[in-house]
Amino acid sequence: MLQPRLVLVEPLDNCRLFLECETGEKREFDVSPYTSGPWYEELLNPSYFRAVRMLEGGTGIEWPHGQDVAPHELYELSVPVAQEQIGDSGATNRRSDRGPAPEGMYGRAGGAFFSLSL
Repeated sequence: MLQPRLVLVEPLDNCRLFLECETGEKREFDVSPYTSGPWYEELLNPSYFRAVRMLEGGTGIEWPHGQDVAPHELYELSVPVAQEQIGDSGATNRRSDRGPAPEGMYGRAGGAFFSLSL
């Protein structure tokens, strides 16, 4: 099954991501099972975790050093949520995904998330 494209990814507390799909679905994905091993362990750093970005076209996500999660896993292993369930635990600094984040974006207090206008 093809998963819908992402239009929004928002880092949350406790290694979780808020995802919004082109269909309007809002989902939450737990990244914590992926945080073992020397490369993925870097995701346990909250500042680095908040540097997640959406791939061009909403086809997936990645972090600055190349860590990613397969697009089908993002969709199939995430759970549907209502925006109200997310509350204020997510990032507060929004910007359009018009390419790589500017230098200094990584590790900003309060986090960041990226959206794509289709």
